[in-house]
Amino acid sequence: MKCIKAIKSNVNVDAGDVIRVTDSEAEKRVKSGYWMYVAKLEWKATKATKPKSTEEVETKSKKHGKKKWLPKKS
Repeated sequence: MKCIKAIKSNVNVDAGDVIRVTDSEAEKRVKSGYWMYVAKLEWKATKATKPKSTEEVETKSKKHGKKKWLPKKS
């Protein structure tokens, strides 16, 4: 798997979009001139993060140790 970043916009992507694809797919896209290789760290930084308006609240369930997302109290 390789991480690539769009350097030119087209119909499907905007410049600056970072995606993770297979090695062969990455090679094809980079050769097209619309993409460039980037570090995995950059891909991780652009992944969806927690919304700012929520806080993580741990709920202790006897059956499951799941975490529950609740809106932040203002």
